[in-house]
Amino acid sequence: MYKDQCFLNFDEYFRYKAVAEIIDAMGKKGLSVLDVGGGAGRFLNFLKDHSATSVDIKQGIDGTQLPYETGSFDVVTSIDALEHVIKKDRAKFITEMVRVSRKKTILAFPHSEATEVTLFMNKFTNGWLKEHIEKGLPSQKEVEDILDGLPVTYKVYRNLDAAVWAVMTIAEWYAPQELKQKLNKKFNRLFYGNLNDDPCYRLIYEIDLMKEV
Repeated sequence: MYKDQCFLNFDEYFRYKAVAEIIDAMGKKGLSVLDVGGGAGRFLNFLKDHSATSVDIKQGIDGTQLPYETGSFDVVTSIDALEHVIKKDRAKFITEMVRVSRKKTILAFPHSEATEVTLFMNKFTNGWLKEHIEKGLPSQKEVEDILDGLPVTYKVYRNLDAAVWAVMTIAEWYAPQELKQKLNKKFNRLFYGNLNDDPCYRLIYEIDLMKEV
C-alpha cells in the first residue's frame, strides 16, 4: 500500500507514511479517520483499509470550529496544517481535533527549530514558504503547553532531517520535470525511516485520550 505511493514528493511521502503507520499500528481495519487541513487529500491514498475523510478551509471547514459532534471519528489527523494557523488560534485548532476524536489524534507540523533553514529556503525558492515565516513555525513547547492542558497523553516523533529536507527540496525544485518523479521514488524507497536525526524538520505527535477511571 505504501510502496505504490513512492512517486510522491519526498516531503509528502515522509509525513504521510509516518502518520499512516501510527494508524495501522492500532491493529484495526475500517477505522473512521478525519484529516483536517488535508488540501488535495493525497494522504487518503495511504488509508485504503480505513474510512477516511479530508476537510480543508478551502471547502469552508475551519479547523478551529469543526462541524462534528464530540467523538465522531476514531482517529483525527492534521499533517502540516498547524503552521498555517495563526498562533492565537492554535490551541483552538488542537482542542477541536482532540474533541472530535474517539481514540487517537495525530498532529504533524514543521517546527520552530527548522526556522533558520526555512528562511534560507524561502529565499532560494522565491517566497514559497512565505506563510510559514509570517505565521511562525510552532514550537515544541507551544504545542506541549496546549496538550498538557487537555485530558490526553502523547508521544512525539522526529521526522526528516532538516538538512536533508533542504538539499532534497533544492534538488527537486530545480530538477527537470521528467526526472522529479524518478528522483522522489528512488529517495523514498532508499531512505524512508533512516533520516529522522536532529535537527529535524518536522515533529509528529501521537495523542491518546486519557481513559476514564
